[in-house]
Amino acid sequence: YLPGPVTDDYLWGKLRAAEADVQRMLHVYLVPTAMFPDDPTEAEILALAGNPWAVDPGYDYTEDMIQPGGWTFLPLRQKPVITLESIKFSHPAMGTVFSIPDKWIKIDKKYGHVRFIPTNSAFVPSLGGLMVGALGMNSAPQFIEVRYTAGLKDAVNDYPDLIDLIQRMVMIRLMSDESISADGLSQSKSAPDLDKMQGGIDQAIETLRQRIHGIPLMVL
Repeated sequence: YLPGPVTDDYLWGKLRAAEADVQRMLHVYLVPTAMFPDDPTEAEILALAGNPWAVDPGYDYTEDMIQPGGWTFLPLRQKPVITLESIKFSHPAMGTVFSIPDKWIKIDKKYGHVRFIPTNSAFVPSLGGLMVGALGMNSAPQFIEVRYTAGLKDAVNDYPDLIDLIQRMVMIRLMSDESISADGLSQSKSAPDLDKMQGGIDQAIETLRQRIHGIPLMVL
């Protein structure tokens, strides 16, 4: 398919593009990524030692988060969760109002589901709800700030099919790149091959998405 050799820089660019593309399609970070509720400070970035980070804005506190029995349910935006550093209730005018004790937190890391279960019965009516009520509101935007690390912990060993998928995506990008196509390459010969490869890639992406996030369900 190719008229001749290609440069390392060209292949590296195709590899990076394929990784970015599959990350978007799978809705998951391919490597452990630190999540901050706001832009991190320079000290926080230096502490990461070059590891990637992203901003996951604060979560709104609403009454429907409070479940029967007084415990609170919070689904995180990024998953799977690798580590959970802290959860804080924060108000723009007051700063941190309360930090959730670690022993109150129950988490399903695969699906990013967090539950606050107070161990002191005095707080069972929902500490967060009481605080929001004390501020004269029944809900609060971006009241809950979560610091955590999410993504695939070891994609090379845990998801070897993901690595194979990225390599296949690089190959199809090379084959479909008109800038390096051979003179006189028969479109009738190449198009079906590319369509078949793309179909296999699409199926592999859906299989991986279900493996990482679970099978999507919809209730009507």
